[in-house]
Amino acid sequence: MIKLSAPIEWLLALGSLWCVVNVMVLDWRDDRVDVVPTQQSRPILRRPHPVQFRGQSADLNASIGANDGAVLAASNDEGNTYLIDTIETSATPDESVEIANAIDIAPLSPWSNTSDSTRHATLLNDTAMQTDVVAAMEWAWKGYRTYAFGHDWLNVVTMADQGEGHDMALSLVDSLDTLFLLGLMDEFNEAADWAEANMPARHTQPGRVSLFETTIRNLGGYLSAYHLSGRPKLLALAKDLGTRLCRGLDKSALPQSLVSLVDGSTSDASYLAEFTTIQLEFKYLSTLTGDSTYANAVETIMNKVARIVDATYPNGILPVIADSYSGRLQHGQIKLGAGGDSYYEYLLKQMYNQMASNLAPEIAYFNTVDDSNDIQVHASDAFNILRPETVESLMVLYRVTRDETYREWGKVIFRAFEQHCRLPQGGYSSVNHVDSPAPSKFFRREMESFFMAETLKYFYLLFSDESVVPLDQFVFNTEAHPFPIQYQWVLVAGAICCFLNVMYLASKYGMLEGLLPKNKALRRVNAADANARDATATSRRVVTPSETLHPLIAMPTLTNDTNMQRQVTAAMSWAWGAYRKHAFGFDSLNVKDMVKDGLPGHDMAISLVDSLDSLYIMGLQDEFNEAVDWAESNLAARFPLPPRVSIFETTIRNLGGLLSAYTLCGRPALLTLADDLGARLHRGLNETALPLSLVSLVDGSTSDSSYVAEFTTIQLEFKYLAQLTGKTEYHDTVELLMDKKATKYKDMYINAVNGIMTTLVGRTKKSNWLFLGELDTARGLSPKMDHLVCFVPGMLALGYVNGMPRSHLTLAQELVHTCFQVCMYNQMGSKMAPEIAYFNTATTADDIQVHPQDAFNILRPETVESLMIMYRVTKNETYRAWGKVIFDAFERNARLDSGGYSSVGNVDRTSATKFFRPTMDSFFMAETLKYFYLLFSDEETIPLYKYVFNTEAHPFPIQRDQQQPQARPN
Repeated sequence: MIKLSAPIEWLLALGSLWCVVNVMVLDWRDDRVDVVPTQQSRPILRRPHPVQFRGQSADLNASIGANDGAVLAASNDEGNTYLIDTIETSATPDESVEIANAIDIAPLSPWSNTSDSTRHATLLNDTAMQTDVVAAMEWAWKGYRTYAFGHDWLNVVTMADQGEGHDMALSLVDSLDTLFLLGLMDEFNEAADWAEANMPARHTQPGRVSLFETTIRNLGGYLSAYHLSGRPKLLALAKDLGTRLCRGLDKSALPQSLVSLVDGSTSDASYLAEFTTIQLEFKYLSTLTGDSTYANAVETIMNKVARIVDATYPNGILPVIADSYSGRLQHGQIKLGAGGDSYYEYLLKQMYNQMASNLAPEIAYFNTVDDSNDIQVHASDAFNILRPETVESLMVLYRVTRDETYREWGKVIFRAFEQHCRLPQGGYSSVNHVDSPAPSKFFRREMESFFMAETLKYFYLLFSDESVVPLDQFVFNTEAHPFPIQYQWVLVAGAICCFLNVMYLASKYGMLEGLLPKNKALRRVNAADANARDATATSRRVVTPSETLHPLIAMPTLTNDTNMQRQVTAAMSWAWGAYRKHAFGFDSLNVKDMVKDGLPGHDMAISLVDSLDSLYIMGLQDEFNEAVDWAESNLAARFPLPPRVSIFETTIRNLGGLLSAYTLCGRPALLTLADDLGARLHRGLNETALPLSLVSLVDGSTSDSSYVAEFTTIQLEFKYLAQLTGKTEYHDTVELLMDKKATKYKDMYINAVNGIMTTLVGRTKKSNWLFLGELDTARGLSPKMDHLVCFVPGMLALGYVNGMPRSHLTLAQELVHTCFQVCMYNQMGSKMAPEIAYFNTATTADDIQVHPQDAFNILRPETVESLMIMYRVTKNETYRAWGKVIFDAFERNARLDSGGYSSVGNVDRTSATKFFRPTMDSFFMAETLKYFYLLFSDEETIPLYKYVFNTEAHPFPIQRDQQQPQARPN
């Protein structure tokens, strides 16, 4: 039977609510969903804790000199590997190398090639089409590499190189990020090596180049390739080229079309789109270098255009030709084609389907007069030069609508390219007479660089799931180079540019959708060495003096408290050191006697498994690896032991710990262990109408009555296990326990919080302090509040940022004030919270009272959890300050000289007494210290919009619950 009478049930019911808001919080907001569909798409978790580089400084300096500014990896005396993010080096005559003026050491994760599954991961990779696109890129690159390597284009008629006047190796630089994204790392490395060695000389050649083309292809290519690979010389090239181009931006009222890279002189009238669509590259260059010159230059241009719009073109639609000297736009043609730079006419399906070759003409005319043929193509326009615009639009439309029609259209176009444009000796040709079944090749001699840089890239993305270059995290420049969305300039320049030049930015849906940046990781897929640690695939960047921005992570708005991070990591090391020495592989450490402790007859190594993700997140890699090695070798033997275990505790600690650790590191044996344990626990969920408390991992038999919260807060783990394994029975069973569809969780949560507000909220008579009491249906509200209740402020704040009313946040703020300031910590002599406090609602005497038997603290996490969430939601530094008080109290009262931390009694005294309980509970390392660390980290360290914590603080990628995992194939 189910026990429902004791007042503690109200507390457990709140625990159930926490599960509800965690499991379903993202079902309320369609713009934030994370799942991990396969092992190959596990998330990148940022671990930005600073670790001092100890020793080897002389060798390090020598290495920097020997490697001429290359990014280096080094190992310190503790065996941890670090990446040198910022390097000071001298500029050479051929290279304007100015990276930064300091050396910054950051941990280099052994899993640096992991990928990120981002929001809406409901689309799937079309692996067959991906393979075809990669093969097409290989073929195109083969032709270029064989006959034109290092030059602007391949002449596919003569199979020779081609570059007019000032050869800038456009095809090579333009294709770098495509090679990287498609996993063609040998090709990428060779091309990047060539560019680093040869492009500085190209920058200094006489003759003018196109400001627009050189910006979007060369500058954009450098920046995007640097963003992906982290190779510093690519950023040095970008800075050198950006500086040379920037000289030509202020030579006239509005920039001219051509610019000399030697002296900055300019010539030739320009189109509107040429100088209004270079903002992205120059502003990102400013972000990476810390030099605002570039951003200011393009912002000045846009300010001039904005004044023109205000004065002359209030509807925002502008002529396409500019008078550079007068600073005016020439009255005349307004269009969305060339010069306006969008080519939206290519979006129409008819332009492909009505051509016999299934290839689009360059221009089509539409019949608006009679009911004869809708379109007409003049013979002079019936050519196709492998443009990317339609494929780009199909990719965006597919991701936005999930309509498979767009992929099918993409397949038709791709097959037509393969049938009519592929050349036997390598490369692809433009074609003419696309209105015939067999168009003729070699309409133009060159294979345009945009075919590899844009067209094939968009094909690949069309057939990839949306975690590959997610549109809410990256914006493509005109040449399809993806840049991470930045807070400041996207909000300002993105809006202005859209207003001023709709014909360009309207086609760049990534910028429009991404005005509120979320997470920021770029996935490299389809690479044979996807799990290798190589210099090009490692995520890294140059750190500028003013900010820290990982190349694959969006700009955070909070900052790391590095001092407190170090202290928390040291505390974790201290606790783990004692556990490892005295109780490694067992449930818990008896800190009084410094011996192992655990469930008699069935020890599940709870502390070890429960702490895996904390070790990983804090960067304690040696400790993490040792613990995982042990678990993979020994834990399976613990499962079939006879005594029954708690379904609830084993699910949230062991199953949750294994799943979270697998998510972080991707070691397959962890998922195997999770599947084995999940299957054993799952047997006990169907033994009775509602599950009992204990289950045998041998035969699935169960016993002992259970609390409501025990079987209503295991949904997260089993649903995620179903997602990872494809075994729908895990999902279906826990869903039946709730007897609710996923879409009902929101209503359940709202009703529950309304119930809390109307029935459990009380206030003291003297100071009007708010508390959550316990309701006895016979005697009314008891003014008693457990420390456990202090998770509620975090729950309410998390609900608030996911669409709940402001009143929920107000309640959270008052309640967390109670948890810390009023009674739970700050009112105690030791600054450590009691387990239970009673509130005076009857008289004006003292507001709270703590009974002697309740004046103990077992290092619970709930208040710290709420402080972390409240800080991230409100950005109020008060919550970090309170966290420091609590952490210092733990260090002062609970830290043991011999290692580990002890629970304490008499917290109402200045000096609490140790060893209230003999064990150091696993949740101290698994939850409390993890939440401390996250409180003092910026919001991109396990971001709350990407991850949800189970009851034991194990982070899981957020999933759309209503989408059940696909069953395994027979």
